Amino acid sequence: MILSYNMQLAFIGAGQMGMPMVQRLLADHRDLTVFARRQEVRDDCEAAGARVAADVATAVSGADAVVLCLYSDPQVLELALGDDGLLAMMDEGSLLVSHTTGSPMTVRELANRGAPRGIRVVDAPVSGSADDIAAGHVTVMLGGEPDDVEQARAIVASYGDPILALGPLGSAQTVKLLNNALFAANVQLTGEIERITAGLGIELAQVAAAIQSSSGASYAMGVVAQIGSATALAEAGGHFLAKDVAVVKEVAAELGVDLGLLTHVAEHGPLTYAARNT
Repeated sequence: MILSYNMQLAFIGAGQMGMPMVQRLLADHRDLTVFARRQEVRDDCEAAGARVAADVATAVSGADAVVLCLYSDPQVLELALGDDGLLAMMDEGSLLVSHTTGSPMTVRELANRGAPRGIRVVDAPVSGSADDIAAGHVTVMLGGEPDDVEQARAIVASYGDPILALGPLGSAQTVKLLNNALFAANVQLTGEIERITAGLGIELAQVAAAIQSSSGASYAMGVVAQIGSATALAEAGGHFLAKDVAVVKEVAAELGVDLGLLTHVAEHGPLTYAARNT
C-alpha cells in the first residue's frame, strides 16, 4: 500500500462539509488539487494553499486518489458517468473515495463502470458536522476491498476519528443510512418532547438538560439542548434527513427489507423535513 502522504490527491466537492476536509488535508501537508464550480470556493481553496484546477480533467490528472464530497447520488452519477465523466478521466488503477451519503447500489455501479480501467472505489460516508471535521473527529465509515479501505483510511485520517471499516463495498452506505433514519426518528421524538413540555409550561432547556443526564439521553436530544429546540434542528438539517430517509426507503424496498417503525416515526412525527432542490 502506498502511504497517502506520498500520494497525489484530487478533491471535488469543497462545500459545507468538504471545505473543512480540504483544510485538514492541507494542514497535514497533503499533495492536493481541488476542483470547484463556484469562483468563491476556488478562491477559498487557493487561499488555504490548495492547487485549484479549472476543470475536472485537470484536477484528477495524475492523482492516485480522488475524494468526492457531493450532496447526493444524482450529483455523483452526473459527474462520474459518461465518456467525459470522472471515471473516464481518472488515471488507471487510481482510487475513488466517496463521502456522499447515498445508495450502496450507486457506489457499486461506480465500481462496475470503473473496473475495466482498474478504478477502485471505497464508500466513505461521514457522521457528524462540519465543526467535527474541522476538529478532526468526524466518524468515517468505510466499505470496500480491504487494501482499498486501508488506503482510504490513510487519507481520511486527516479528519476522521473514529474510522470504521464495515465490510465490502456498499456496507458503509447501508449502515450510514440506517444511522440517519434512526437519527431522523430520534429528532421527531425530541419534537414530541418539545410539544408536550410546551403544553405543560415547562422550559425545554431544563427538560433537555435533565434527560441528557438520565436514561433517555440521545445524540438528538443533545443537539436540541445545544441549539435550543427540535424545530430549529429540523430547519437547519432537515433537508439532509429528508434526502437520507428517502434513500433508505428506496434501498429497503429494493432489498425487500421491512423497516417497520423506523421510517414511520421519521416521517410522521411533528417536525417537517423539507428536501432541497439539487
